[in-house]
Amino acid sequence: FRPNVLVDKIKFDSSAHYKVIILVTSFAKHFERRQWIRKAWGNQTFWNKSVENWQVIFNVGAVDSAEVQQKLVEESKNHGDMLILDVPENFHKLSEKVMAALYWTYTKFSFEFVFKTDDDVFIHMQRLLTKLNTTWS
Repeated sequence: FRPNVLVDKIKFDSSAHYKVIILVTSFAKHFERRQWIRKAWGNQTFWNKSVENWQVIFNVGAVDSAEVQQKLVEESKNHGDMLILDVPENFHKLSEKVMAALYWTYTKFSFEFVFKTDDDVFIHMQRLLTKLNTTWS
C-alpha cells in the first residue's frame, strides 16, 4: 500500500520524537472547522504550555473542483499542518484516506501514539496526555 500524496507541506520537525500525533480526518470543504481547531484545541498555547511534544495533522482527500483544490493548497502552504491525499473525497473511500494518512505518519515521524479523530470532535489535550502517560503506558 503506497498512497499517493498530492500535497505534503507539513512544517513539523520530522527528526523530533512526538508523544502523540493527532490525525484529524477532514472533508476538503471544511475550511472553517480546520481553522477553528487551529485556534482552539489544536493550538498548543491553548493548553497552558503542555510539556509534551504533540502535533495536529489534518488529512484531506482530492476533489474535482480546481477552485477548492487551489484553496486547499493555499491553506496547506499557510498553515503547514495538512496532508492532501490522492484519495477521492467520498464516504466509500474514507477508510482508504485514513489508512493512507496513518501509513504516511508512520514513515515520516517518530512517535509513541497516533490519535485518529475527525474535524467535528473536541479533544481535551490535557486529559488525553494524562491518559497516555498513565493508563496506557
